[in-house]
Amino acid sequence: MADIIKVDFLATPEAERRRLVRRYGARGTKLLAEKVETPEEFQQAYQMGYSYFQGYFFARPVIITGRAIPAFKVHYLQILRETNLPELDYQRLENLIKQEISLSYKLLRYINSAAFGWRGQIQSIKQALVLLGESESRKFVSLVALPFLAQDKPEELVVSAVIRARFCESIAPRVGLSSRTADLFFLGMFSLLDAIMDRPIEEVLAEISLAPDVREALLEKSCGHNPLGWILRLVRSYEAAEWEALA
Repeated sequence: MADIIKVDFLATPEAERRRLVRRYGARGTKLLAEKVETPEEFQQAYQMGYSYFQGYFFARPVIITGRAIPAFKVHYLQILRETNLPELDYQRLENLIKQEISLSYKLLRYINSAAFGWRGQIQSIKQALVLLGESESRKFVSLVALPFLAQDKPEELVVSAVIRARFCESIAPRVGLSSRTADLFFLGMFSLLDAIMDRPIEEVLAEISLAPDVREALLEKSCGHNPLGWILRLVRSYEAAEWEALA
């Protein structure tokens, strides 16, 4: 395995970054760009000849004004909006899911798995949703829809969103919010929707129904009076190893 040299992009001047590539790249040594925080820095490192990259560049949106959202992403946003309405309309949600073969297949495969042990085969989308119940249906559909929305993005972006969702959900009972575990799950999961959609978070959230305090937390409004905003800040601080802010 080739040697790997780590280069701190925040602390290393551009001329030195290039010199290191010329010096060590010719020997077959791979260079890793650390603390790459923006898409522009990632592109620069890639063009210089770096082979590996660390940082949160993939979690920042690349907003291009006027670019239309692809039709399939619009449809998955519609599914997310329907899934997160205060009261689930199983018939409407079934009609939307039926239009996406992959989502329908994953839902039916899941509900018919050995984990449930039904006596007969479940073949109806609506029946599958009813059997799962509102809370689990919301969670399952969101978990499956997110990778489709992010299929043109690095896989790590979806992984980070799911980890945030589980982290926020796990914190709920420790801060007296056991009744809000579902909302906290969606708080973490949707906290990267701007990067996934390359749209300002305000625009994306306009397409999805969420509890008001979840929306405020994602928009980073009224954090001082909103415990959900503090939870999201805590998760982000932990993720970035900002220990003072975390404390």
